[in-house]
Amino acid sequence: MTSKPKKTIKKVLDFKANPVEVLTLDELEQTASERNSGNKPIFGVEHHELFGMIIAKMTSMNVQYDVQKIYASDGGEKSFRGASRLPYMEKDFGEKSLQSWLLRRIIGSIHLKQGASKESVGSVGISFHQRGIQISYGQHIKLCKNMSIYGIKNVMSTYGEEYNKIPNITKMIEVVGDWVAEHELKRARDLKIIKRMKETSVNYQKACEIIGEMSVLRIGKDILRTEKHYALSQTQITKFTERYVRDFRENPENVNNLWKLYNMGTQFHKPGETDIPLIVPNNVTLSDYLINKFKLEN
Repeated sequence: MTSKPKKTIKKVLDFKANPVEVLTLDELEQTASERNSGNKPIFGVEHHELFGMIIAKMTSMNVQYDVQKIYASDGGEKSFRGASRLPYMEKDFGEKSLQSWLLRRIIGSIHLKQGASKESVGSVGISFHQRGIQISYGQHIKLCKNMSIYGIKNVMSTYGEEYNKIPNITKMIEVVGDWVAEHELKRARDLKIIKRMKETSVNYQKACEIIGEMSVLRIGKDILRTEKHYALSQTQITKFTERYVRDFRENPENVNNLWKLYNMGTQFHKPGETDIPLIVPNNVTLSDYLINKFKLEN
């Protein structure tokens, strides 16, 4: 028995008007194919196929999951853009149609329903872009819609050396299976860190110290080249500082613990605020910096 062909989804993408476009997995599946366009897919896999492989692994493990929105953006080298329109596909589907776009710069997540609470849910993050593929495990904070990744052991990548380089998609899917199997333990560890953040008071002087040290991290990466990543860019640090000062002046209770400051920082680790390939590294850098500074795992 063959499956029925999916109905063509009518949708227009315009990355000039909307630097970040939001898609469902069904919509992602209908975007242009690298193979059909005569190109080689990133690490031999199309973006929707990668999601499908992870979903198949979860299904085989009888795990309840929920695929979240997928975010796409342009960017990268002009010869290998994050979003490229194919004129010959526009002839069939219309100008800027969903089906006419080759998307190479996306990020999304799949939530693991087991153990979810009103505040957070365990999540597997997928980042797919021209440099390669990043897959991560962390907690999605529902109120802020932020991903919180605690430690480089919860990240793997097809490139680079600092984040568990695994240049093999099949092996990556196996590791995802391991993460899912250990989800209960991994989530318990993350929730313990969150609890300690909430218990850690942060006064004005300590907040200024954090801001200063994030600036040092930024200088270490951009100028001294002693750091591979930073928690926030200079522009983001300025915005973070402004928001902190405003909130503090309005009511110091608004920003009186580490958890509140941390979530203020991760607000920048989103498409449109941070370039997609940098979201996961910057998120891990911020988390690890605070975990080490305040000894949250001791």
